Amino acid sequence: MLGPPMLASPALRTLLRAPWTLRRLPGLTLWLDAQLSSLRQNSDGTISAAADGDPVGYGQDLSGYGNHPIQATAGFRPLLQLGANGINGLPCLLFDAVDDFLRVTFGAALSQPVTVYVGCSFGSTAAYRYAVSRDAASDFSLYAEITTGYVAIVNGLTVTSTTAASGVQMVSVVANGASSTIRRNGAQIASGDSGTNTLSGVTVGASYVGTSPLGGKMFMLAVYAGAHSVAQQQLVEDYYKARGYWSS
Repeated sequence: MLGPPMLASPALRTLLRAPWTLRRLPGLTLWLDAQLSSLRQNSDGTISAAADGDPVGYGQDLSGYGNHPIQATAGFRPLLQLGANGINGLPCLLFDAVDDFLRVTFGAALSQPVTVYVGCSFGSTAAYRYAVSRDAASDFSLYAEITTGYVAIVNGLTVTSTTAASGVQMVSVVANGASSTIRRNGAQIASGDSGTNTLSGVTVGASYVGTSPLGGKMFMLAVYAGAHSVAQQQLVEDYYKARGYWSS
């Protein structure tokens, strides 16, 4: 005889009804989203950035760990872009290829493996344009080398793709020593050994010293402790594809 049906707890029922977000994947340490994050003009989190062209000096970390990227210098802040100035009509941050960047240092450095997702466009034609790098040393970077058209990561050693860095990029990097990979817009474009360095924080939109800044737009950045599988990476890709930020 079958017993009574098992009833899910209220918390589980709420979780099952909730829409899928990046919080469902393990290891989330930082999640910046141009549409969902609370963006502020000042680095102390005051004055909402809500209008097209507003400077962004503070981006809310949606991971829940308080890793909010900030920029204390007013002239170095990216600009919020809305409507026709956004990406496919959706909100994004515009980095000016001169001096714009945000930065956060984590409470504890992340050892490899680490998975990093970046959604952006590289609009500048300069030799190197960094989408993300470490906060205080040049041992982790994701950049586009426009001169050769390659997307590459550096994490002690270099893993370079032969895929052009043009258009809207949905890039995921698994930094995992000899098993490191780069995916772009739903397909793996490189693999190799990226070394063993840790990630103690991130500089968003430039190198760790603020040079070779991104000339383009960014709609998301997420950092996870651990190596995400291809299936997990596809969940993040599909999440932003469904929202209209990119298409294959």
